[in-house]
Amino acid sequence: MTAYNVVRFRTKPGKEKAFVDAHEKVALNAKGFRKGALIKTG
Repeated sequence: MTAYNVVRFRTKPGKEKAFVDAHEKVALNAKGFRKGALIKTG
């Protein structure tokens, strides 16, 4: 079973697209980091 650490972000109305675009392009080279995922809820 895969486990995730989840952090909830609440964006301002109309800013969702900019938030997703900014986080899709980020390159994180942290030790132990394998992969990130954006999960849309609600």
